[in-house]
Amino acid sequence: MNQAKRRKTSYQAGLEMDVLETREVLSHVISGVDIDGDKWFLRLVGPGTFRVNNQPDSSGNEVPLGTPALIQSIEIAGTANLASRMVGEVKQGPNGDGKVYFQNMSQFGGNSLAGTSNNGLYAIDIPNFWLGITQSKQTAAVTAQIEIDNGVNTLRFGGVDMTASPGGGVPAPATNAFADKASIKLGLPSFLGTSIYVDKFVSATKAGTTAAQPINDEIDVETIGRINAIQANEIGGNPDIASTGYIGGGGTVVRSSGEYLGQAIQSTVVGAIGQVMVRNNATNFGAQSGTSIRRFNIGGETKNVFALGVNGIRYAQFGLGMDSVTIHAHTMSRLEMARGAVGSEVKTTRQMGYLRSGGDVINSTILAGVNQNLQTEFRQQTAPTDTLADLGGAINAQIAGNVVDSIFAASYEPSNGSYDSPNAMALGGGKIDAKIEGTIDNSGVSPDAPNVAFYAFKTNVNRGPVAPPYVPSTPAETPAKFTRIPTGNFNSLGRPFPSNKKMNSTFALWPLTAYLRKTNPKI
Repeated sequence: MNQAKRRKTSYQAGLEMDVLETREVLSHVISGVDIDGDKWFLRLVGPGTFRVNNQPDSSGNEVPLGTPALIQSIEIAGTANLASRMVGEVKQGPNGDGKVYFQNMSQFGGNSLAGTSNNGLYAIDIPNFWLGITQSKQTAAVTAQIEIDNGVNTLRFGGVDMTASPGGGVPAPATNAFADKASIKLGLPSFLGTSIYVDKFVSATKAGTTAAQPINDEIDVETIGRINAIQANEIGGNPDIASTGYIGGGGTVVRSSGEYLGQAIQSTVVGAIGQVMVRNNATNFGAQSGTSIRRFNIGGETKNVFALGVNGIRYAQFGLGMDSVTIHAHTMSRLEMARGAVGSEVKTTRQMGYLRSGGDVINSTILAGVNQNLQTEFRQQTAPTDTLADLGGAINAQIAGNVVDSIFAASYEPSNGSYDSPNAMALGGGKIDAKIEGTIDNSGVSPDAPNVAFYAFKTNVNRGPVAPPYVPSTPAETPAKFTRIPTGNFNSLGRPFPSNKKMNSTFALWPLTAYLRKTNPKI
């Protein structure tokens, strides 16, 4: 009998990935219809829940979601600061404007200042939702508000427009006789600070009983802790009635501090601002930091703009000129304006490292070495009344144009407001280095010395050609850059992200973990 042939068998070993199904973060979705027919959708991705309430009808009855109406409130609760994100979408109707207005947004559950909260949000991304006054039959002043006490890393929404009628359903705040207000208060987030992105802020100012007391429909933005970036395509207002730049003085004001105005001062929390960017025009706008502002950029024209940096402003740039601008800072590293300056005031307590003007400087005052008491100005929201000369003032200026009725002074105390007076005092150490391309005509402000514009203990003024600075102009390029990971859409450091419908469970988690491990070796 033939022996059965044995079948040769080969064995191989290897590793193979067990591909799992796509996993998505649980989400809560609410939808509705705006009063002009626009359909809206809100989605809360990750832990937490929320609810949306419509404004009641003319009889005070509740209006259910799905019935055309304006939104009264959006309430968010039970969120986790590293995983909860609210995204929104608007589908424009045949007769709609593509904008959905809401009067209040709030988040509750915890207190971030105590250091024990985990109830903030990672992001709110609702670019076609606008904060506004949506109630009808208004009989008194109303405040529309966003209040996220436990903080949010990125807030992106349409903005505020006090001159617009929300969906055509109620009159615009600018048409009534009340001092209405939009208030945005963002608490201290758990990590990385806050970023705010809007299309535009538009305030309104109406004539009051007297010209000295106008009625302001103002917009106040207050954050606790650092603002990484605040960006708007436009900031508008009434150019004929100037705002003060302070809270309560009309216009749009952005303030970063360790506490909301009026609360007990927090010495352990500071309010630095990384980037202020207005891509086009800015009118009746103020930006304030309890410490410093790294960059302050206006791409378009300016009218009644105010910047306050208690510890200083590093860079300030004006793409279409610095007109009607006031800057108060401890120090400034660089100030650049592409088309010169008109009717502006710049004061620094110490030196101004580099000033460069691409055109004429007219009816402006540039002072360094001035005792301003900036901390008091920031806390009390009032302009200083007495700013005497101080030591340490220095200005380095290059002007590609003429100087007309303008003063540049470093550690120099005038006599009764006159810089050309023989009784004026030049403090030791004050220094100005300047180069000017055009002429000097100061006959309107210093008739005794019409050809002198620079005052200091030591001045070095040269004549010759000056190259204008390169300053991004309207529309200035956005500083925000999108960064994507292979499995989802993620934008690091609190910047906005696309509101895609499918969101992988690794969305925004692994880069944050790497960051925390890098900065905290014990993790």
